[in-house]
Amino acid sequence: MSELYVVEINGDGEAGYPQNVVAEIGICRVDLGSKDFDTVYSDVVRLDPLDIGKASLDWMSATSGMDPRELYFGSPALELAAHVKSILAGSDVACFDIGEVFGKYLLYEPWDLTHEVSVMPSVSLRIPSNAIPAPGTMLNDRIGYAYSVLCPGDPADVGEGRRAMHLAQMTSQIIIVLRSHGLY
Repeated sequence: MSELYVVEINGDGEAGYPQNVVAEIGICRVDLGSKDFDTVYSDVVRLDPLDIGKASLDWMSATSGMDPRELYFGSPALELAAHVKSILAGSDVACFDIGEVFGKYLLYEPWDLTHEVSVMPSVSLRIPSNAIPAPGTMLNDRIGYAYSVLCPGDPADVGEGRRAMHLAQMTSQIIIVLRSHGLY
């Protein structure tokens, strides 16, 4: 394996499918040989804020900083899912927490990446104990905490970002650090 793709999402709630949907997705490609990554794809799913409701809008604002107006200008879910499949088909894929990203969202329609990709172990399972956040912490916060411990100085240059692409960039940088220590 010379490269892998890192996929992170922001949903409109934490329960996952069928109660919740993907609101945005971010993808990075990590070159394991050169220990570098590049951003590949990021998009917002077109959702009608009136259809998903106030609780979901509040959730997205609190967890990712998404503005509900962005949802009007997103891409249709079927179109976005088809594009994501074309990028990832036949690839090794990782994310900070497989259960949160794939188990709750990306194994279901319209995404259904079940036979499209090879899913690697959760990055969160490979991080040292000093980088493990408190139990019950939300995914975005867990990624941010592990990143701040393992990647001091913000080498991915995400600042306080909490969008799907920022999460994918932080996870990519964590993989690079873990790989350089023989942990991933």
